Amino acid sequence: MIARWIVAAALAASVAAPSAVAQTPADTGAMTTRTSRAEAQAHVVDALLQKGDLEAASREFGILVRDYADQESLVRPLGERLRSIAENGPGLVLGVIQDGKYRHHWTGVEVTAPAGWTFTVQSAGAGGVDKVELADAKSPASGAFVTFRRVNTAPARIADRLLARFQDKISQMRTISRGYIAYRLRPDSVQRRTISGQQAWSAEGEYVNAKGQKMIEYLVFVQTGKSEVFYSIFAAVPDFARVQAQFEPMVESARIP
Repeated sequence: MIARWIVAAALAASVAAPSAVAQTPADTGAMTTRTSRAEAQAHVVDALLQKGDLEAASREFGILVRDYADQESLVRPLGERLRSIAENGPGLVLGVIQDGKYRHHWTGVEVTAPAGWTFTVQSAGAGGVDKVELADAKSPASGAFVTFRRVNTAPARIADRLLARFQDKISQMRTISRGYIAYRLRPDSVQRRTISGQQAWSAEGEYVNAKGQKMIEYLVFVQTGKSEVFYSIFAAVPDFARVQAQFEPMVESARIP
């Protein structure tokens, strides 16, 4: 297996390379054991993919990413295979939905669905942006989705990048072609805030949808050095206060590494 060869080569190089701190036999043994465990987990994912069990493959890949993220030569090739599958068909390989929680593989972000809401569809979009949608059976006009994108943003650039994302999104949503008629941002709703210890912006927008219903959207943008997260929660005007109150704990309690 190519991944196994790469790992072996990397280990050989690390042993041969000079180091300021000599490794003890215990250190070397621990590294070898960890690599072997990662390889075994990668084999499980590969076998499930060959079998066509995408749901199980996604679950096992999530374990690989969570526990062995440093094993890049194993994680990256499998990750590319899963993204290719998602971009051309089933999006369920992007993350795991379990016990009302969704964990996105690529960013490690974990969110919990509000009571009465369920995660439904996952999809891979352009530019590495992945999306998971939520639905409320009691209120068909209401809806929500969360997007995730893995990035590499320097700490000094986080604030600027966050503001740019906010401005771009608002500009995009002011177009009728996207189903937002007479979109208007509520100026007094715009807030700079901190969510899960990360920099964020939130705001509310008013618009009319294609069915002529007056709607309100709650937008939340979170930026870290490693990920970009965006929440869109929308509801008809009479239901908005209730829906927003349901989602605020989800937003505040998200795990965003």
